Amino acid sequence: MGASDIAYVIGGAGFLGRHLVARLLRDGWRVGVIDPLEPAAEVTHARGRVTSETLAVLSSRLGAPTHVFHLGGGGSVGIAAADPALDRALAVESTELVVGSLPSARLVLVSSAAVYGETHEGPIRERAACAPISVYGRHKLEAEQRAAGHAVVRLFSVYGPGLRKQLLWDACEKLRRGEASFGGTGAELRDWLHVDDAIDLLVTVAALEEPLIVNGGTGVPTAVATALGQLRSHLGVATPLEFSGETRPGDPQALVADTARARALGWAARVPLADGLAEYARWYRTC
Repeated sequence: MGASDIAYVIGGAGFLGRHLVARLLRDGWRVGVIDPLEPAAEVTHARGRVTSETLAVLSSRLGAPTHVFHLGGGGSVGIAAADPALDRALAVESTELVVGSLPSARLVLVSSAAVYGETHEGPIRERAACAPISVYGRHKLEAEQRAAGHAVVRLFSVYGPGLRKQLLWDACEKLRRGEASFGGTGAELRDWLHVDDAIDLLVTVAALEEPLIVNGGTGVPTAVATALGQLRSHLGVATPLEFSGETRPGDPQALVADTARARALGWAARVPLADGLAEYARWYRTC
């Protein structure tokens, strides 16, 4: 893949999208972005959500895509719960439009571990039953169904420089203010995947031709309290962490990936969490 390949990146101005666009440009792709926000890189940009009009803008300027990376779904469990109709439009209806409008392109749909729900123990395989417990997870699963015949990457807890939302960002903001109180028990298990490893997986999957569903995670369970404790140390904060014991609706006790299928594709996560958290703390102090 390279100079002859044209990629449309839906959500290319977001956290994950900016990293993906930068990687594709380095690899020689021609890239177009659909996003209401301005991309970080100089690429062909159709401002707004995914519509027939924004797809036509990219087509007229770049030509038909060989690949479409759909990163433009809803951003979080809480946002989806607050506006389910918008979340469904961003996740489900947009996927349906892309599949119908660009049948020859290789679609790589970014989905979420939220599709699995909360009934699983240990690392979760892709063939595990999906029983999402949140609006966000249900819409991700519905989007996957619309993308049948293409590629789906179920990302777990992606983090890295540039992430200005979700738990690690919120923790940095709190700790900066001298606060250290968090929801949950701290014993919740998560599978944190560095953004560079996530991008490597998306590019790996894009190079394939067959339809597949694959987990994007490290396979390493880490308690929330452990991750936040490491982040606190990297930030140079001594305030003891406190947890309320109250869990947020839609948040499972454990979400950890079985990564055998991804590793069979020749991919492996390379960034240890300790190194990634140190990098994130350095970035936060300068952002």
